[in-house]
Amino acid sequence: DALTEDDFVNLFRLDENDLLNTPTLVKRAAKLLRRFRHLISIDGAFGQTDLIEHTIHTHDVPPVKVRHKPLNPIVAEQLCKQVDEWREMGVVEPSTSA
Repeated sequence: DALTEDDFVNLFRLDENDLLNTPTLVKRAAKLLRRFRHLISIDGAFGQTDLIEHTIHTHDVPPVKVRHKPLNPIVAEQLCKQVDEWREMGVVEPSTSA
């Protein structure tokens, strides 16, 4: 693989993380990320699996209805665009709850 440990340090800004407060911890984190690079999306792409399906079992409990807090119009617009993009990519789907 072409990515080095230093690439992971730069990509994820590991040297700026307060929890990785020594060069040894930064190096260990980069090594771990490199080891599992096949599980990480660096280009923003989403992976898919058919190994598991996620469902939320609520049994006989009805859905809870809570009024949402109003969003700043700029944030709301950005959120709508993001959700639309995710829907087109198949990352999210409309709720089927009542």
